[in-house]
Amino acid sequence: MRKILAFMFIMTVFQLNGDFRFGKELFDDGLYEEAILEFKKTVSEMPTSLDAQKSLLYLGKCYQKQEKYKDAEEIYQKLIQGYPKNQFMDEAFFELGYCRLQQNKYKTALTDFDKLLKEYPLSDFSQKAISYVLQSFFELSEYQMVIIKGRKFRKQYPQSKEIPEIILWMAKAYFAEKMPTEAKQLITELKNEYSTSAARWKAEELEIDLLKNEKGISAAALALQKKLEENIPRPFEEKFRMKLVQYYFALNDYRQANRELTKLLKKFTGSPALDKYVVWDFQALLELKNFNQIIEKSAQYDKIFKESSLRPEFKLILAKAYFHLGNYEKAKTIIDEILAENPEKKIVFETKFLQANILENTGKLKAAISEYQLLMKNFPDFGKTEELLMKIGDIYFEKFSMYPMAIKFYEKIITSSSNMEIQSKAAFKLALCYEKTGKCERAISELSQINLEEIRDSILVRKVEKKLNYLKKFKQKDFENAFWRLLNSIYGYLADNDKPQFQKNIISIMTDDLKELEKSAELLTDNKGNEFVYEKAKIYLKLAEKYRVENRSDSEKEFLRKADLLIAQIPSEKKQRIEELNIRRKLIEQNEKQNPALISQMEKFVDKYMENSAANEFALFLANYFERKKEIDKAIKYYSRVKQSNSIAEEDFLTAKLKLAEFYYQKNDNKNALKNYRLAENEINLNNPEIFFHFAVALNESGFSEEAIEKLSFLVENEENFVDYIAAVNYLINIFRQKKEFEKAIKYANFIPMEKRDDNFYLALANDYEILGDKENAKISLMHIQNKDSKILEKLAELQFETSDLEMAKYSYQQLLKKNPSNLQYLEKLAHIYFVEEDFLKAAENYKKIVDKIGDNFADYGNIANIAKENIISLYRVNNRPKAEMLTKKFKSVLNENALNEISLNKGIYYLEIDSKKAEKVFNTILKKQEINELVKMKAYFWRGVSRLKQKKIEQAKSDFKIVADSKFIDLSNQAHLKLGTLNFSAEKYQEALADYYQVIENDKSGKLALNAAKNFAFVCKTIGEWQKAISAYQIILERWGDSGLEAQTVFDIAFCYFRDKKYAKAIEMFEKALPLIEDKEQQAETQYWIGESYFGLEDYESAVRELLKVSYNYPDYTQWSASAELRAGEAYFNLGKYDKAKRIYEKLISKYGKFSDWGKEAAKRLESL
Repeated sequence: MRKILAFMFIMTVFQLNGDFRFGKELFDDGLYEEAILEFKKTVSEMPTSLDAQKSLLYLGKCYQKQEKYKDAEEIYQKLIQGYPKNQFMDEAFFELGYCRLQQNKYKTALTDFDKLLKEYPLSDFSQKAISYVLQSFFELSEYQMVIIKGRKFRKQYPQSKEIPEIILWMAKAYFAEKMPTEAKQLITELKNEYSTSAARWKAEELEIDLLKNEKGISAAALALQKKLEENIPRPFEEKFRMKLVQYYFALNDYRQANRELTKLLKKFTGSPALDKYVVWDFQALLELKNFNQIIEKSAQYDKIFKESSLRPEFKLILAKAYFHLGNYEKAKTIIDEILAENPEKKIVFETKFLQANILENTGKLKAAISEYQLLMKNFPDFGKTEELLMKIGDIYFEKFSMYPMAIKFYEKIITSSSNMEIQSKAAFKLALCYEKTGKCERAISELSQINLEEIRDSILVRKVEKKLNYLKKFKQKDFENAFWRLLNSIYGYLADNDKPQFQKNIISIMTDDLKELEKSAELLTDNKGNEFVYEKAKIYLKLAEKYRVENRSDSEKEFLRKADLLIAQIPSEKKQRIEELNIRRKLIEQNEKQNPALISQMEKFVDKYMENSAANEFALFLANYFERKKEIDKAIKYYSRVKQSNSIAEEDFLTAKLKLAEFYYQKNDNKNALKNYRLAENEINLNNPEIFFHFAVALNESGFSEEAIEKLSFLVENEENFVDYIAAVNYLINIFRQKKEFEKAIKYANFIPMEKRDDNFYLALANDYEILGDKENAKISLMHIQNKDSKILEKLAELQFETSDLEMAKYSYQQLLKKNPSNLQYLEKLAHIYFVEEDFLKAAENYKKIVDKIGDNFADYGNIANIAKENIISLYRVNNRPKAEMLTKKFKSVLNENALNEISLNKGIYYLEIDSKKAEKVFNTILKKQEINELVKMKAYFWRGVSRLKQKKIEQAKSDFKIVADSKFIDLSNQAHLKLGTLNFSAEKYQEALADYYQVIENDKSGKLALNAAKNFAFVCKTIGEWQKAISAYQIILERWGDSGLEAQTVFDIAFCYFRDKKYAKAIEMFEKALPLIEDKEQQAETQYWIGESYFGLEDYESAVRELLKVSYNYPDYTQWSASAELRAGEAYFNLGKYDKAKRIYEKLISKYGKFSDWGKEAAKRLESL
């Protein structure tokens, strides 16, 4: 019985406690919330056990599975900091880095991966991390680091499964660096060598994306369609088909989208995205107006959408289908169902919009207007405001004939919309409203402002053209001209009493200026003279034309009949008038569908009666006709004959001259082009940027370059949305290049969009920069060139070297050597770069190849003296003295005194590690020489100082370093100041040390020495309490190079200085930066303590408690910091008025450390005060 009770007790305890194995089973079954509870119990109840450590690891994984990366990050940090010797530290670092990567914390992710790679180089997780390292650098736009690290990883892990991913990230980086040739080589390698890898198919997708950016969606869709004919792994086939569907939607090709979606729905029935495919399919069918098909198919997909988040969207499409079929009751039922489900805001908007459409279609117009207005008010961010305004405007215009109200809504569209198509539609309807209210001039003004060339809707274009022509011809009244003509007619009549002429003038004013054709016809009713018969016939023909446009066919026929009767009355000797009227009649009859016979008749009339006003009118008609027919020579002929007269409007005359100028421009006849542009110069503006551009070209080609530059600059700076924009910018750039104004050429070259820049563009741009001495930008321009021949690559390599981009310069010379292996100059450049980088082994290896190749016939080799010098120096620096001495003898004849001094200097450096006294003698020998290069001399002083330091000759060393520190050679001076700073610090001469370090921080341009100086500077400031100086120095570092290069200790020291200077917020920021960089656990504990202290200084006691208690939780072994932190936390609780919590903290301290310990005594004292 006792055994049974004991067993039951054990089982009860076991069930109450957390169980890692049970949690793991829950995790494996995907029950993450339940697993989290189990893992937390295990950690809480058995914190020192192995199961607790494993539970923390899997707790982090649970959060990852739920995509709660912030929570997972905190768990992995606890695992790493709380259990520094856990057996899966490599996995913890990997997962921590991955979680930070998912939160876009790329710099801290790199820190985690770096620790993983350094401390666990053989771990499988290290190999998994390398592609994430490259991804992090890529996301930080550090593309060269991706390339450099990628090459390193390929050498370091040649058999890794991650190699395809490495190649892919490198290809992306090359594309980002505008080096497509190298990128494409890597993609080809992926396809050939790793054809079954996922990275290969990601690369295929990358190529499609790049094609889309370069050549547009149509080209990408075509390429993707062809790619899908290949045998593609199932996951990528689904992804590619999804992308293709999206391309077809973007192209409005709904039929092709529907075909692809049919394939997706048949083949991927188990896809998690099946509901999305159905919605897309229904959207395509909706656009194709296959409403019945949507309804028929909806039943078979009903099950899919029972739990789907896309259910409201699916039902909305179904409601739209019923709406379009006129089944409004069914549509309303579905709408009610959608709204009852509380869908997302966008679906609510679309559903209510459909509801308003139903109201409109069922005649409930006021209710529809109210709904549309509510939608505008409640959903202003959905980009549908213009459509809603148009809907309301149309109801007022078409249904209520309330034109002033309609005008308000159309005007709102014009002022608020940036869509040219919508603006134009609204402007057209606005013009119709003005026409209806008798405001003809306003209507014409609105129509004239519509840019027909930017409208894709050809029906709208034709409507605008017809309406504008009608209003100008039959409605537009010129009161001012009518007034002056009337005055002149009255004066004429008073002078000569010619009543018929006066009457004729009145009729002309009524007809041409006031467009009162019916009244003019009435005035002519009783006049039967030949002159009046002709005028009356013209008016009747105009009326017939007007009635045709207005679709009043009976009136049209009536006035054509009357005109025929009048034409028959004109005497046969008035052939000119009869021909003119017959032509006018035929133009009306044929309604702009002119047959060749009529055109021929008009041509003969114009040629025969050129001075006739009707001939001028017909010449314009013919010119426009031949322009439409693309018969350019004939168009030019008749545009040339058009004159400024009362028979055609001034606007039409100027348009004719502009068209004529354009034709001459196309024929490169700049003289005649400019002549006609000048005639219509006041009409040339940004409303027609192509003509503006051509006018500027004609000016420049005719010798008016300054005027051309002014116009072109204005054009490209203020209008970029026209066909010839790129040509205009390039033309302006070339003008500046011809004038040798390269700064301006570069300025406007930057106006060219990235996607329009080709190899020739970048080559010319690089040349501009190089002429100006801007080698950095010249280099960047050359890097953008896709097809680099050897000449371009050589120039690029030179610029990379000259701009200290040595890693890329090496790569370029290596590529050149692949193309031209026997080119010793490339090998020499490569060896020289290694020499500059002080990679003396590689320099010696490459110089050896040159020396071996040229053999003993070296005297005639161009740069042999420098090759020999750098080769010998490299050999000394890799401790190969015998070979160095042998080559010194061999090349003695080509080495000058200065070269020999440099070699001696490096011989001394060689002896530094072997025999510092001998090294000092070598440097003394150099310094005793009378004829010595100043730089070599300063280097000799510096290295002699180093040799004396090794011999403990401190004062003599300082003397040498001071000489170098005062020299003009900045880099050497900085090195000397760094040495002096260290010597002064050792001698406790802190102010002198600070002065030396500050010199380096201020003067170092590269940042290498400055970061080292900053470390020492911060430490000295911390030692002597010069907080402000440390902060000032840090600001310099931050402004010039950022703080990514600072060591952990330096960041900590600067943080401490901020703390001591009572800049607590900045201190917190810096301590938090330092914490993940610090490897020593005790210093981590100290850092965490100071974070808590900083919050305490800010009087943010809640945060202070949180941060201080992390010390005792994460670093319990470091009593000084954990106990101090608990004491301070108690004080923070006291300040918050939470005395019970303060008491518990102090009691815990006494219990943990004993009442006679320092911590216990202090806690007891505080308890008494409580």
